[in-house]
Amino acid sequence: MDSLKRKLELKNVELTNENIGLSLAKEDLEDSLTKKKDKLAQIKDDLVTMQKTLIKKDSLLQEVNDCLAKQIPKTSSEPEQILKESYNGVIGGISGLEKDCDLSYNIITNHILPKIVHLLSSIFFYFTLQ
Repeated sequence: MDSLKRKLELKNVELTNENIGLSLAKEDLEDSLTKKKDKLAQIKDDLVTMQKTLIKKDSLLQEVNDCLAKQIPKTSSEPEQILKESYNGVIGGISGLEKDCDLSYNIITNHILPKIVHLLSSIFFYFTLQ
């Protein structure tokens, strides 16, 4: 009888240890899941921010196109001197636009694209873990 009682006590201890181990593993998984959810929420926020930035960029490019479209008819109806001045202004404007485009390109290349690549790789990594 003592032998059976002893075996039951040992089995109870083993099951208790296993239960504690499983509880710890469950807590680790819950913590990991919470971290993944937080990271996914941050990715979503970053995507929204990038989408707003891209919309603003498109809007600014449209404004530039509209201004240039308005400028073309004006310059074609002005006297030659004004055309020369306009030409120089347009060349200077184009130079300024080129600088702005270079700046926009650098911002997109150096800041936005790396974030997009990071976000996409994070999203890919997140879904590969599912």
